[in-house]
Amino acid sequence: MKTTAYLFLLAGFLTFASCNNDDDNTDPTPATPATTAGTMSFTKNGVSYTCTSFNNTLLIQSGSGVQGRRLDIRGSFDNGKILIVSVSNCDWQNPPANGVLVKLYDTRIGGPNSACQDVGGYTYCDGALGTYMMTSSNYHMTFSEDIEGSVTISACNTTDKKVSGSFSFITSDAAETVFDTIQGTFANQVYTVQ
Repeated sequence: MKTTAYLFLLAGFLTFASCNNDDDNTDPTPATPATTAGTMSFTKNGVSYTCTSFNNTLLIQSGSGVQGRRLDIRGSFDNGKILIVSVSNCDWQNPPANGVLVKLYDTRIGGPNSACQDVGGYTYCDGALGTYMMTSSNYHMTFSEDIEGSVTISACNTTDKKVSGSFSFITSDAAETVFDTIQGTFANQVYTVQ
């Protein structure tokens, strides 16, 4: 039986995890912030927020015979809370140098819009992740394999390193007892490549 793997990219490095990912101890906030003049606004359970500062990175690394990349858009709001919207690609998808593919990414592993390929006995898929952090130890993520959600990258300018898009997903705590509905957009977010 093949193990299904997902390019599930959390903090500062690529993590190739199985579908039943238990690793929720990773801090998804890197130390060096990037400057941006872009915008990001969203609603959480119907309440509107606008992010006031950003720290956006594109991380490119290799492992298990696959080169992966993860783009994180991190916006701070409401006195230090953070919303992180992430998407990931694999090298076999031919993403642009220093960027990600313009497309809709599913938050559910192997969702209907996922691109997947077998490499070395594993099935790797692209995907999206949403994280709402109240503090570094209190955060909600798109954990559930049963709940549909998505992040759409509508533009990725690899020359200026700017990205725009939208998102709609549900985050939950690790026990999947508390849920947050999050929807929003980001525009002209500048990112650094690591």
